[in-house]
Amino acid sequence: MTPPLSVFALAEWGTYKGGGPSYTVYSIGAKYALSANTLLKAALNAYSVGGGIVTTSPLSGLQLSNAQVFQVELQRSF
Repeated sequence: MTPPLSVFALAEWGTYKGGGPSYTVYSIGAKYALSANTLLKAALNAYSVGGGIVTTSPLSGLQLSNAQVFQVELQRSF
């Protein structure tokens, strides 16, 4: 039998190619089994880049900036 509550934390950090700015990505949260086939998950996912913004592709002009997302998920299996 597994415990009904589990916690998780994931992290990644580095520097963009070509001497670009540093970045960090992390996710932290918890999962709780409400029943054998129902799972509740809550997580905070965040991305941050040194300097506040980075252009990831000069061709597309796509820019990334600091972001945070709070996620709540209810999963039911049949």
